[in-house]
Amino acid sequence: MLEFLLGSAGSFDAGERHVPPDEPDDGLHADGNAAEFERYARALRLRLPSPVEVHADELLRDKELEGAIRQDYLTHRPGPDSFPSMALQVITLLGREDADIPRLSQMISRDPGLTAAMLRVVNSAVYRGVTRVVSVRDAIARLGLNESGRVAGAAAAKSLFDARGRSNTLPFVADFEALYINAVTCAVTAGWMAAQRPPLRIDHCYLGGLLHDIGRSVALRSVASLRAQGLSELVPRSARTHRILDNLHVAIGTDVLKAWALPEFAIEFAGRHHLSALTPGEIAPELQVVALVSSLQLLRSAPAQHPGAADDLLMSARALQIDPKTLAVIDVERAKFETLARHLAAL
Repeated sequence: MLEFLLGSAGSFDAGERHVPPDEPDDGLHADGNAAEFERYARALRLRLPSPVEVHADELLRDKELEGAIRQDYLTHRPGPDSFPSMALQVITLLGREDADIPRLSQMISRDPGLTAAMLRVVNSAVYRGVTRVVSVRDAIARLGLNESGRVAGAAAAKSLFDARGRSNTLPFVADFEALYINAVTCAVTAGWMAAQRPPLRIDHCYLGGLLHDIGRSVALRSVASLRAQGLSELVPRSARTHRILDNLHVAIGTDVLKAWALPEFAIEFAGRHHLSALTPGEIAPELQVVALVSSLQLLRSAPAQHPGAADDLLMSARALQIDPKTLAVIDVERAKFETLARHLAAL
């Protein structure tokens, strides 16, 4: 069970997601759900991840590091201006019934960087047609309104995961890129799922998918900063770094989205997307969609580092009444969208 206590702007605490080997595991293996999950695992050709064993002395050192990371985050908490408002504007537009190509074209054209990104994407090998596209309006016409909005929103939000602008984050470029790919894949897949299941809110699923794990990226900046100062032994692409980010990302993500004054549903998604950590109660179907896609993406990208994802996948699949065959179809689309995410990451 996760419990997050977000108090004043100056302090917060987070529950522990990993337990030492002498404590019982109360997840998928112990609650009798393993056989049911195995049906999904077979349909997806997934291996059931094993619980992560961490020795008590290492957990104590992790706690110290987490405290230092929290303090660095609070000291350098990114303000509202650090969130790319254009991403939110694009996503909000797509959630409106009067969204159309001229309106989206006008919005994107006001941002030179976003315009350039759209044209690079539409003229890339992923989308290239017979003729080269030179205007935003033609790019939207080729991609379609929804696909254009997804690409524009993902491109606009890229700065949240960009490690190339600061020297101390450069060693963690691959980690930031992986977080961006996961975020975009979750956003586009969740938005696609919502479009297949009206009246689910496409904009809620997309933005929730994009930002539900933003705490990992924000916390990673503090990890990089502490390492550059010689105050942390955490290294890029390590299981320990992932474990500590896993322990911190919900509390930090919830806090930073509040600081950015983002919509309440986005804050809720950041705080509650690990369904297996929640007490029983009503959960918005859009949150169920994000939890399903997020857990599926984590199991595909790094199953050994996210053993709790199996519980989240099973719970969200049950709630949404998605059987193994249907989930396999969703996974095919997720893989396509991950290709798009990797292309955007390489721009």
